[in-house]
Amino acid sequence: ASASVLGSGHFARPTDEWEALPPDRKTWAAWKTHYRAAHIARKRQLLAAGKARPPSFGAANAVTSAYTPEDSISSEALSKLDGYLDNLAAAATTEKTTLAQLIENNATLTATVTSLTASVAALSSAYTLLANGHPAPVPAKPTTTRKPSYLAVGGYCWTHGYRVKKGHDSTTCKEKAEGHKDAATRANTMGGSVANKGWDDT
Repeated sequence: ASASVLGSGHFARPTDEWEALPPDRKTWAAWKTHYRAAHIARKRQLLAAGKARPPSFGAANAVTSAYTPEDSISSEALSKLDGYLDNLAAAATTEKTTLAQLIENNATLTATVTSLTASVAALSSAYTLLANGHPAPVPAKPTTTRKPSYLAVGGYCWTHGYRVKKGHDSTTCKEKAEGHKDAATRANTMGGSVANKGWDDT
């Protein structure tokens, strides 16, 4: 709205004064009050210079000391002016919102294009390898985890389960739980512990 008014060439100084205000004072209501006062002041200057006359059916010298510029603008006209200015502000806001949405959509589109470009490049590289007779990379086989030498592969203890040290079984266990069964083995756990079952399968 300020740019439109400034572009008219009539309110350069009021616009400079408006731009000098702190941001928290630049409300839409304050804008209308400011430029309405500027409009009235300019009207007064034109009347004083004889360049404008109030709407009157009297003689040619109708400008009198009793006349004020406010008298030439009815409350209905001022209401319409407010409506016009409000519409101008709404249009500017809508345009700004639309522009912001376009910028956001463009950023999303750019990110999507970047992602697709990377995917196409990867597929093109794989196709080139296949076209030249090179086999696709084979996933590396999982390495076998080396088992600690001090553990008993195939061992079992009714209290401690399947992962026990060499020489430790249900019979030789030194920390037997209540109900411990010395005869329990991996083949016949006799209801004993299943802790770490399968640790030595691979």
